[in-house]
Amino acid sequence: MPYHITTFHLPSGTMCSRLVGTGHISKADVDYLQDYIGPGKPLNGVSMLCLTQQMESLSPEARKAFSGPSEQEHPVPWCAVVVTSPVIRVTMNFLLRIRRSDRLRMFTSETAAIQWLDERVHARPLR
Repeated sequence: MPYHITTFHLPSGTMCSRLVGTGHISKADVDYLQDYIGPGKPLNGVSMLCLTQQMESLSPEARKAFSGPSEQEHPVPWCAVVVTSPVIRVTMNFLLRIRRSDRLRMFTSETAAIQWLDERVHARPLR
């Protein structure tokens, strides 16, 4: 699968999931991811560090799946996405505009993303 999912602890000790995307992401890959982070699943509500450096593209179906449901229906945890590819950056900007969530943010480095997550999980924990 194009997602490798692990957990680690932020500097403050809070558990966080690490999602490493590789290659072309399809709707089936999003479904696989939801088996871990979706409502009632093992990593639901756990903050996420998403690394996209090895991703090449997201299919239209995958983009649609990532753009819904609304945060009011399923509150999302803090999510920092590390993006270095211009193609993935365009896609992420599109998804961020659709989601309109202050809990998702893009970064160019993993260090900055982890620092932001660590600050957020203590300042404003998930509901």
